[in-house]
Amino acid sequence: MLPPRITLTQEILRLISPIDEFKGEGRTLGGLGAEKLQSLRRIATIESAGSSTRIEGSRLSDREVETLLSGVASESFQSRDEQEVAGYAYVTETIQTVWQELRLTQGILLQLHRDLLRYSEKDDRHRGEWKTHP
Repeated sequence: MLPPRITLTQEILRLISPIDEFKGEGRTLGGLGAEKLQSLRRIATIESAGSSTRIEGSRLSDREVETLLSGVASESFQSRDEQEVAGYAYVTETIQTVWQELRLTQGILLQLHRDLLRYSEKDDRHRGEWKTHP
């Protein structure tokens, strides 16, 4: 079966133009030193983990997320918020490390879900499984 044909309109080009510009900016990051890239990656992980878990009700600030992630190897968390942030950061690190080889399949999505909830005691029953109820 052939993919559907898409007519490129001015509106579509206007909408995808920023994506192309962003790709070009990403290539310039390669010129940054490894230490600077690692620092940017860490900041992005902290802000992303904090923001994404706050959407779900977490009350941790970015500073608290940073402190938590500095000691994440201990795996002793005081709250569900901390468990969620640790799982989010773990999956983010995985994706950042293997993104070039990562091929999204059902199995990979379930593995990422399992890893996302790896520290969450409450989610043990459905960790790494498809949602079966609302």
